[in-house]
Amino acid sequence: MSRNKRFVGGFSTRPCAPRAVIEGVEQRLFMSAGQFDPTFGTRGAAYGELFPGAQADATALQSDGKIIVAGSGLYAGPALDLARFNPDGTLDRRFGVNGRVTTDLGAAEGTINAVGVQRDGKIVVAGFRYTPGTIGISFLVARYLTTGALDTGFGTKGIATISFLGNDMASSLVIERNGEIDVAGGAQTNSQAPAKFALARLTAAGQLDSTFGKGGEVLTSFAATGGSINSLLIQPNGDLIATGATDSGNNYYYTTLVRYLPGGSLDPSFGSGGIVNSSTIPAFASGGIPVGAQTHPTFAALQSNGKIDIATTGSSLVQDYSQSNTLYVERFNANGSTDTTFGSAGLASYSRDDILPNTVMIQKNGDIVVAGTNVIETPVNSISQFLFVRFSTAGVLGTVTATPMAGTNIGGGATAGAAVQQPDQRIIVVGSAPFGGSDFDFALARYTLAGILDNTFGYHGTVQQPDGITGLINSIAVQSDGKILIAGSEQSPDPATQPTDAVIARYNANGTLDTTFGADGRRFLRIGNNAAWNSIKVQSNGDILVGGYGQVGGVDVFALARYLPSGLGDPTFGTGGEVLAPHLGPFSTGEVCNSLAIQSNGRIVAAGYETDAGSTGRGSTGTSFAVARFLTNGSLDPSFDGSGGALISVFNGFQRINAAAISVLVLKNDEVLVGGTAGNNFDILDVTGGTFHLKSPFGTSFADGAATLTAMAIDPTSGDIVAGGYVTSPVDANKMEFALARYTPTGQLDSTFGIGGELTVNATGGDRIESLAIQADGKIVTGGIGSGTVSTGGSSVHPLLQGPPSIFATVARFTSKGLDTTFGQGGLTLLNGGVTESFFNSSCNIALDANGKILAGDIDLYRLNTK
Repeated sequence: MSRNKRFVGGFSTRPCAPRAVIEGVEQRLFMSAGQFDPTFGTRGAAYGELFPGAQADATALQSDGKIIVAGSGLYAGPALDLARFNPDGTLDRRFGVNGRVTTDLGAAEGTINAVGVQRDGKIVVAGFRYTPGTIGISFLVARYLTTGALDTGFGTKGIATISFLGNDMASSLVIERNGEIDVAGGAQTNSQAPAKFALARLTAAGQLDSTFGKGGEVLTSFAATGGSINSLLIQPNGDLIATGATDSGNNYYYTTLVRYLPGGSLDPSFGSGGIVNSSTIPAFASGGIPVGAQTHPTFAALQSNGKIDIATTGSSLVQDYSQSNTLYVERFNANGSTDTTFGSAGLASYSRDDILPNTVMIQKNGDIVVAGTNVIETPVNSISQFLFVRFSTAGVLGTVTATPMAGTNIGGGATAGAAVQQPDQRIIVVGSAPFGGSDFDFALARYTLAGILDNTFGYHGTVQQPDGITGLINSIAVQSDGKILIAGSEQSPDPATQPTDAVIARYNANGTLDTTFGADGRRFLRIGNNAAWNSIKVQSNGDILVGGYGQVGGVDVFALARYLPSGLGDPTFGTGGEVLAPHLGPFSTGEVCNSLAIQSNGRIVAAGYETDAGSTGRGSTGTSFAVARFLTNGSLDPSFDGSGGALISVFNGFQRINAAAISVLVLKNDEVLVGGTAGNNFDILDVTGGTFHLKSPFGTSFADGAATLTAMAIDPTSGDIVAGGYVTSPVDANKMEFALARYTPTGQLDSTFGIGGELTVNATGGDRIESLAIQADGKIVTGGIGSGTVSTGGSSVHPLLQGPPSIFATVARFTSKGLDTTFGQGGLTLLNGGVTESFFNSSCNIALDANGKILAGDIDLYRLNTK
């Protein structure tokens, strides 16, 4: 194999063209072109998330092992959201609509804080309900059938509300054996008044049980500022134990337990008149748990011998930016006295930055597991993660596990809302994690008995985007039947300890996940510690070809895979459908495939780049074009450059220049062009037949600054070739402009396009093309990224971009003169989920479907109208 080809030159010898037209961006109203297609997914988008903008705060297990997760989403206002998962972490798509249930309360808004499952499988949730602009908050209890429909025989059309003092919030529930429902929380007349423990009992029909307390309600008052119930337990004899935190009045809080008899009266045999607080623990006798100015909820569990374990936290400010929380576990005997045999005189503790528990569970051997959130504070930001802490039955600290959840903005962190223990003692923690910037959504993780993520659950032990992928969409393709394929990566929930996999997913033409494909609509492939698909193609027989990279021995290599239409690996291609190419150069420290193309004889051309440490005759460390051709069975084509692939280094005199191939095209005559960047230019190589040379006169240097080619496409009507990318200002690397060049089939710049065949457009101040497609009418559609609000000229602000500078995914359309102002607003449409953390780690890729509509993907998939 000729693996060290040297390509000298790499710059266009054509004189620099005059500056291309920068068309002014006019403000105009949305027309139909550029609008999201409402017939696709939800309002034009196929979200990978369960409920974009929602947070999970409760979970419960059904008797068949299925997992109910509940929380609150943000639509017109907070709504009630539930999802049901199979035991393996996949969505139970027979529940509600595709696994989901959303209950819109109309003018009112609601929140779920607790969920339980009745013996007959019906699902009960509790929280609170309020109507914006009015006074009053009430307990809310709703019941759902096993199908996910509201049980209209419960309360009023499936929902019951309970009012105590006018400002009432439910946080916990238990279901009695006879089907009655006990709901607990806090009640106060207003937000400034002392809170009271509030407890109510509903009949199986959702009406207040008049035999309980006073008309079905019980209120318990405390001194000073009072407190509310965070956790409610039911003992075998029917007694109820409620726990919460009550204010001592001295900026300290006590863990408080109250035991109620089955009829709702206080149990005089428990503590002092039915009430116990943590002042009975010697360590807290002088004051309680120090919490600064904050109240910290308490969570409780019952041991089999009737003892009560309670988890709470106390905090103190360590530095101006950091709050340190200590996790406390307290144990009380069945009569309410302190169990001094536990930990240190009844108390065990663990300190780790900021800890917020949400659930206590008892394992079969008596060990205590506390699940919650760990927040790591720094002067710059905070990172939060799921936390799993286990103490022995004697109160000795055991396993501690912290798990960050993957997302494009991990700095926002993951927050645990609840946890539940399966019969086999594996523990499911549910909560929320960020996706696509500031939006949060449900997230689940399952841990083994040893406290590590259970890889048999969801993806690497977690479920975060059950209808999509957690990484960026790097490529989109459309099948002949209209189904849509996306390719990218599934980010590891903990990149420091677990691999990231390459993934493809398939959607139906209406934007729903095609669950007949692969495993629940997706196909993952693990290739070392880090892998991704960067290109996806559909072959004429319907087979699906993907290319990207994986790792062998910790080093990136070209990776290809071919799947049958069902999502199974093609056994005739490579090994089980997978091909890992050998290194194309002896000094390679990594090779990545960015693009694939298929010739008429079925042979596959892959193009990307190679990184090496340099060698004699090759100059210093840098990157080179990397091109390989594969036979239809996945083996390297020996007729291509002698052995299947080669590297092309680019020099300017004796100075080696970083070069990378981004796109590969096969022309009608089977000529193969590879486009990329070398130095400050668009560069296009002709690699037909395995010979390598600059496709003269292809190649463009822009007068505006350093140019980077990121995409190419062929005009289906004229055969013209359009290359797109961006130009970076020589003065400010953060200032970028859209850059396009159009060539005739012979490689001449098209003089009718822009100025001299070049077009640069400044729309937002930081514009970058990532992909492009050409409509039947010759207009060019691009997917890209915008950053900032003010143009480099300092005079115009794009009408879409208001407020502080940000980063967002864009879809733009161009005519031969500039932005097409009949599209979107001023030629641009911003994708809803396009806010990302890092400009250069962002992505927006597009394709056209059979109807000419635009498919665009960043972290979600969108369809836009073109007319």
